[in-house]
Amino acid sequence: MNRTFSLKLSNIHKSFASNNTKALSTADFEAREAEIHALLGENGAGKSTLMRIAAGYIKPDTGNISVDGKTLVFSSPSDALKAGIGMVPQDPKPTYGFALWEDCTLGSAQGLFINKKKTRRLVQEQSERLGFDL
Repeated sequence: MNRTFSLKLSNIHKSFASNNTKALSTADFEAREAEIHALLGENGAGKSTLMRIAAGYIKPDTGNISVDGKTLVFSSPSDALKAGIGMVPQDPKPTYGFALWEDCTLGSAQGLFINKKKTRRLVQEQSERLGFDL
């Protein structure tokens, strides 16, 4: 059976009280496996905010996120990763004191500890599979 992945964000609203900013109002986004999308807009239009919501980094004030037709609520990036959603930021900033392989796995740890040997191997395998020299 062929399974195709779909992600849908519907009627997303997000405000930030700290600076009284309304970042998103009724935002919608939909993507399906094997499609290429471009999210375009002016600086401050809410593109990064919408993607950070999709990846579980921040919570929407209101709206729905669904994966494969099932409505989900993400409490963390780890929840989004379990649903098949990850995000590579446009301007990645390395975490001070972390090796690159550790940076690649932030948010995916289950509990307080990680198996460093296994995790390094998995990052290396993915690096080779994707043709990146990490």
